Amino acid sequence: KYSDESTNYDANKKELGDTDITSLFSLLNVVVVTDQSTEETNTGGLTISKTITGEIGDDPNEYLRNFQFKLTLTDADGNELGPEQEFYFYGTDKSGHIRSGMEILLHHDESITILGLPEGTRYTVEETLNPADGYTSIGGQIREGSIVRAAADQPPAAAEYVNARGVVVPFE
Repeated sequence: KYSDESTNYDANKKELGDTDITSLFSLLNVVVVTDQSTEETNTGGLTISKTITGEIGDDPNEYLRNFQFKLTLTDADGNELGPEQEFYFYGTDKSGHIRSGMEILLHHDESITILGLPEGTRYTVEETLNPADGYTSIGGQIREGSIVRAAADQPPAAAEYVNARGVVVPFE
């Protein structure tokens, strides 16, 4: 699990004022800087995460193997959100914009969080596995749910994927 009830989601917030942060923007640093708004928004987020377990072997590159995920977003009536509706995401070593129907690659111990999804949006995240790789998806290859409004004491919706190879591990 990434969080519990004691998690403080405001812990990393800091008023920057006139601080020069240009030195942070080099190499692979991902820095999310936002203006804090006092307006209420009816949006939430979705975190997609990846973990592998089991008989991985001695190859450290196995932990860098990319797994493919397709995101589908629909409104409350089941209509897919159009291509003009893009949402910002950030992750361990990537950031950008994503929309319904797009695919994203994640490796072991990596996650992305998609922000600004309208409350009530239904999501489906489907992992594409190659049987030749020997991995099985614990809990299935599809995660579905609904976006709820973001709150300081509530983490975003989660689509957590655990893949095992060579052993059967129960999903927590």
